[in-house]
Amino acid sequence: MRLVEIDPTGPDGPRRGPHVHLDFEECIYVLEGEGLTCTETGEYPISAGDTMLIPANEKHATYNTGTTVLKLLCFFPVGDIKPSTIEFESWETSPEAE
Repeated sequence: MRLVEIDPTGPDGPRRGPHVHLDFEECIYVLEGEGLTCTETGEYPISAGDTMLIPANEKHATYNTGTTVLKLLCFFPVGDIKPSTIEFESWETSPEAE
């Protein structure tokens, strides 16, 4: 489990590139704030009390769309996510290009 805090950046602020977790899913619970979770299957507005399940191997990123810190609890079925997580610079890059 990880507590993730995403600061508001405004519509023109910098955005983190997407990432993918190989062979395990991620469950996101929104503690506070408003945001948008983007995946390969669509874009999903989120706010306090919402829960999302991101399937294994699906590229995704969550962005703050509000004016306060977006606080998320992210749950994983593994202890260390780093060895099986791939970060992308943008939605257009592929693992081969990294």
